[in-house]
Amino acid sequence: MSNLSQWLVVAVAAVAAVFLFGLGRKGPELSLQPAVFDIVQLASQSQEIEEGFYVSPVARTRTGEVNFARLEDVSFPMHYHGQSEIAYVLQGEFTLEFADESYRTVGPGELVVIPAGVATGVSGSGDLVLFATPPENERDTVWLEGPMAKRGAKADPTKRPEIVNVAQRIAQGLDRERAGFRFTIAFESKSGSVELFRIEQGVRLHKHPKENHVLYILSGHGKGQIGDKTAEVGPGQVVVIPANVPHKLERVGSEPLDFILFSTPGFNPDDIVWLETQQHTMTMPPAMMSMPAHGFTLHIDAKKHINEMPDFVVHHYCKTLDKNYLQCLLFDSDQPNAHVIGVETIISPEIYAQLPEEERAYWHYHKDEIPLVDATLPGLSDEEIAKVVAALENTYGRVVISWKPGDLAPLGMPSVVNPQSHHGSAWREIVIKATDFSFEVPQVIEGGLVAVTMENDGAELHHLQMARLRDGVSVGQVQKVLAEGPETALFELVEWVGGPSLVSPGGQSHVIVNLPAGQYILLCFIPSADGVPHYAKGMAVPITVTAGSAHTAEPQANVSVTLTDFSFTMPTQIKAGKQIWKVTNKGAQPHEMPIARLMPGKTLQDALRFLETPEGAPPFEFVGGLQGIGSGRTGWAVFDLSSGEYIALCFVPDPVSGKPHFELGMITAFTVK
Repeated sequence: MSNLSQWLVVAVAAVAAVFLFGLGRKGPELSLQPAVFDIVQLASQSQEIEEGFYVSPVARTRTGEVNFARLEDVSFPMHYHGQSEIAYVLQGEFTLEFADESYRTVGPGELVVIPAGVATGVSGSGDLVLFATPPENERDTVWLEGPMAKRGAKADPTKRPEIVNVAQRIAQGLDRERAGFRFTIAFESKSGSVELFRIEQGVRLHKHPKENHVLYILSGHGKGQIGDKTAEVGPGQVVVIPANVPHKLERVGSEPLDFILFSTPGFNPDDIVWLETQQHTMTMPPAMMSMPAHGFTLHIDAKKHINEMPDFVVHHYCKTLDKNYLQCLLFDSDQPNAHVIGVETIISPEIYAQLPEEERAYWHYHKDEIPLVDATLPGLSDEEIAKVVAALENTYGRVVISWKPGDLAPLGMPSVVNPQSHHGSAWREIVIKATDFSFEVPQVIEGGLVAVTMENDGAELHHLQMARLRDGVSVGQVQKVLAEGPETALFELVEWVGGPSLVSPGGQSHVIVNLPAGQYILLCFIPSADGVPHYAKGMAVPITVTAGSAHTAEPQANVSVTLTDFSFTMPTQIKAGKQIWKVTNKGAQPHEMPIARLMPGKTLQDALRFLETPEGAPPFEFVGGLQGIGSGRTGWAVFDLSSGEYIALCFVPDPVSGKPHFELGMITAFTVK
């Protein structure tokens, strides 16, 4: 890409164009005023300064300038500049030529960063937000081709622009955080910088003594104050905030507010002057509160507080009662018309120790819970946040939800939610490595609800079937059946309690299973190419499970699946992403639920044909699931599913016919979006 303003100009000696807004010349600094522009408005106000090149100025300072530009069928030869230029593509398509004679096409949503001195050529049409720092100066342009080419000038073929897919970069996570916002640096210099920002909730009133800011809103909606004016912003709008102007901005609705920040000079979060400080009541004595409703001022936002809605942000407004109790009202938003959807009671360790053992399962320990729920404290400084977390981390909380967001009114019975149960950290964890052909596992593990991860470090497909020996049965009896068969004879000797299901080499499978104390044997039934099952090659490992030390509330599931003889009852469409499936066997026989992702263009019928006659490459890839569980048992499979077409099936053999259950109808297709 060429100089972001010289894209506008083919440097021909005979042309003495008068460029607007300092483009191509040193222009005066604009008198910046707080403003909100719409891109459509800027486009309608743009003026043609050269054939096929239209510009609408946004802001100019001594250290940088921002413009809207529309280019129509331009073609500019290789050149470079004494300024750095950054372009965000709004629409259209451009082909960039680099000094190493390679090419790259860029389109909407991509940010092109061209440091000073990096040569680029460009052709194409489209709309851009252009940022140059310092401001453009035609005398600093060095043309390498065409009639204005500078004799002896050369480009460095090792240097080229950086191209950033903005949405992907934000989705990958922003690596820096301050009170109320996260950001990452896309370009940085003393004269100017470009950052990608996300406001999860809101940023309280503040100002920047030296920096002028221009924001381009990517997604989400917000409302705020700029100087003495209020403003509402949304996608496609440009916000100008001059230095020293007080301002604040908060999210509106459920979607975070994402934007690109162009700053002149470069953005420095340490230079922020905060003009508001949010107070909280962690140490406020109850006697200071004249009415029970007063004092709920500590604002905490957290996810994983709503069953089946783990990403929903619940807004806590809390106050201290005394040294042992803190109460929080839970709202579905931070707006004046928000609904009270529940309460959280927070107690000290001394009160928790007095609770009956059966009641403790309904409480979560904040030291474990806080890292799991993406908690934020809007409006507090880092120092204030540290103090609040220190005060809370050794306490216990109980969450009661009475109104599920989206319902017309509170429906049914209130539910007690354990936020920890959306993650494996709420249970004991064990990682078992599968190789060709063994399991690396401790000889003794603690029972109860256990999160089990199997890592397949072998070159073959593996699963991990966990089987508890029935009372009076020995490991030798089980090994005798494995050696002599039939495998269905194991049904009388063991209880099937689940385990991580089929996963390809290099992959992982995650489950949560309830392991009663007893003697177990871990098995892999998959046969190698020679027809010998893996348990006969060493993947039959006895272990001991001891009694669990405490009861843990069961996981909160995103999807429920029922297994019967011989079918699956489950949704046909499932949301992509991280999730927990609750799997219950209501059949008379043991059943399992491995799932596989179909290859593009393949169907359930293709999978069935391969299973009947396995020739060539399989039309699917296994991605985990839950191994066999006995009648009446429940287990949980943990997934991170990408979009696509999937199948669930059961390979357990029927004792009567000897056929695997999928041949009796226990196979189904579903879609992940």
